[in-house]
Amino acid sequence: MAFEVGTANNHSDLLEKLKVFATKHGWSAVRHIKHDTGETELWLHGKGESGVEKIYLGFKTESSYEDDRFNLALKCSPLFSNGAKFNEMPNSTKEKYFYLWQHAIPYFFVLNKDFILIISQISTKSHLVYLGKLRQYCSLGHWPRQMGVFGESDKPTGRWSDEGDDFSTLQFINPRANEVLWIDNTGISATRNYPRQGGFKVLDGKPIDDTNDRWLIQMFCIHDKYGALGEFQRCFYISGRNVATGQRFKSPDGNREFVVVQNIHRAGFKDYMAVELA
Repeated sequence: MAFEVGTANNHSDLLEKLKVFATKHGWSAVRHIKHDTGETELWLHGKGESGVEKIYLGFKTESSYEDDRFNLALKCSPLFSNGAKFNEMPNSTKEKYFYLWQHAIPYFFVLNKDFILIISQISTKSHLVYLGKLRQYCSLGHWPRQMGVFGESDKPTGRWSDEGDDFSTLQFINPRANEVLWIDNTGISATRNYPRQGGFKVLDGKPIDDTNDRWLIQMFCIHDKYGALGEFQRCFYISGRNVATGQRFKSPDGNREFVVVQNIHRAGFKDYMAVELA
């Protein structure tokens, strides 16, 4: 696994930096073009940690100075056609969105050959998206390929400053903000996140001493019909008590490092997660 911390000049520059970083760490760029409209499109191909899979992740800038909107559209697919337009890629998920702006963007990139996770800080709001494979404890081919996109909403007209139930990261799942590839080239949407949306007694727990040790609970997504779809790799629930978004900390043994992320504008003690960096 690898991570990078930096600052992009704007949403387009964030995509350029992602391309450079990802291609240094096991991904290849199968499309990287600037359209006549000025928008940039990037498709990355990964073979998974197994080395034999086909994971294609798509990113495209969507910009409007008139509406003060500067976003990334996101897609995931098991196939790539060089002649297909972004929104017509075969067997791909529907577009989900990552809400950014045209100014400097502090960011974290976290990835392995299965997935890419991006964190950005836009003014006082923390934004996060996850693309690629969910972790499954089974052999390849045993279950449907469970990879997809977990954005912040499906609204193309959304902005970084928008709030409300239509905008949420994977920390509190909005079914409209995600799609997971399923059987027969169909897609389904996760409906809940464990433990945030189903582990309430667990969430009330906290360390009983004053050592500042933190409980980290592995996050995974659930479909109301099909059950658990898989784990969000490197993603953990953490209590919001005595933490702040962007804070970095280490596990008690000192061997693992994490960064704290709040769910966009939300700052209740159940609205935080920790992403493992190393």
